Amino acid sequence: MGEQSQFGVWIKLAKKKKKVRKFLFTFGALVLLLAVAVLIAPQFINWNLYKTEITTAVRNVTGRELNIDGDIEVTIIPSLALKVSNVRFASIAGAKSKEMLRLNEVRVGISLGDLISGKLAVILTLIKPVLELEVTRGSQTNWAFTQSTTPLQSDAASSQGGKEELPLESSPLNIQLDSFRVVEGTVTYRDGRTGQIEKIKDFNSEVSFDSLKGPFRLKGDARVKDFPLHFEIETGMIHLAGMTPVTAKIGARQGGADFMLTGDLSNLTTAPAFSGKFKAFSDNVA
Repeated sequence: MGEQSQFGVWIKLAKKKKKVRKFLFTFGALVLLLAVAVLIAPQFINWNLYKTEITTAVRNVTGRELNIDGDIEVTIIPSLALKVSNVRFASIAGAKSKEMLRLNEVRVGISLGDLISGKLAVILTLIKPVLELEVTRGSQTNWAFTQSTTPLQSDAASSQGGKEELPLESSPLNIQLDSFRVVEGTVTYRDGRTGQIEKIKDFNSEVSFDSLKGPFRLKGDARVKDFPLHFEIETGMIHLAGMTPVTAKIGARQGGADFMLTGDLSNLTTAPAFSGKFKAFSDNVA
């Protein structure tokens, strides 16, 4: 009688285990289907329908025209990202180049790990950007923009010591720009008053900052007058009409001499000028 009772208990336990396994299998299948839907569904959305909204928003903020000649699409591999190709951002009237910025591709990456925790960490990457900085004959600078009527939240982020949070109303996520990268960029500076032209090629850098007003930290390499250089640059808070502290360490990519600049940039919106100290260091000591 005892053996029959024990056998009955085993049967009940076996049935319970079978139900648990069935539940876990069903739950796992649902989670897998949900994950696949989240990853695949965005690829079936025609993101190009949002071009007008994007370009209008940029025009309202900067007063300049933005043209997206390529496609807007979502990529899953190697990471989740929004990709925009062939972008042109207009310069000011009277500038030598019609576009201030041309981009082969822009990628807005998202960290899935942070997304699960309720934080949207954005990684912005510019692929082969061509930036034209220009002072016209009339002393206008093309990097001075029309003021937006929508206040930025840079001051709040800076005072709290955190990274820049993007102002999105009624957003359940904590959205912040986590990293800003430049790959194979070209920067040209033109002064229409003097005819001076300077160009930086093969510009690769990662930029970090506490807010859109600074401080900024840049580290990378570039080619100036066909000479390969590496650089580390730090700025204080950006003051367009005042003084902006800058520290820059520049050296040959293959080693040798390094140069250190410490000082202030002034009059960024009219006639940019630098005043400070210059030091040179060398690995070759006689």
